[in-house]
Amino acid sequence: MGWAAVAGGQSRAVAVTTPNETGRAAGQYFAAKAPAVWTYGTRDGQVRYTVDGVQGWKAAVHFKLGKRVVSATWRIRDGAWLEKSGGAADDHVVLPAKLYVGTRWRGPSSFERNGNDASDFEVLALDAQVEAGADGKSWEPCVAVLETSAGGKGPPLTHYYAANVGKVAVREADTWLLKLVEFRPGRYVHEAAE
Repeated sequence: MGWAAVAGGQSRAVAVTTPNETGRAAGQYFAAKAPAVWTYGTRDGQVRYTVDGVQGWKAAVHFKLGKRVVSATWRIRDGAWLEKSGGAADDHVVLPAKLYVGTRWRGPSSFERNGNDASDFEVLALDAQVEAGADGKSWEPCVAVLETSAGGKGPPLTHYYAANVGKVAVREADTWLLKLVEFRPGRYVHEAAE
């Protein structure tokens, strides 16, 4: 296994596995079209992700959990799904360009972990199944990504992504932190990528 830089040569790296292995592309999970809305059930009510606008492959989004609102930018660059949130100076990798079981990277922790510390991420599966939504809809095949705090703070989280939808769930041990209860896709198509 080798290492390759992502996002235009920035210092972040992702593991690259053998080319004969069947993988997925991050762009398959990037469903950022305005005015897409993801509504998730949580232990404390609901959280909503909303795409406010899209230009090319760059989307202005915000996350709302109770009174907490975080603005961010999502984009596809060099095939990777990147996010820049709050006062962050740099983009960080949500999903690297090519996804294989065992692909690893490090970056800021997810919104679900409060985004304050560094986390290690690893693709666990490309064919996971998640039952979510009020109607018990099943999402499959999903990419399952394990997030572990690089500083050992808090339990691991598993993020699940479905093609053409994005994140459908986040699980901590035996508890679902987020489960997608409603997805309203946007209606505008992307223009040329950067």
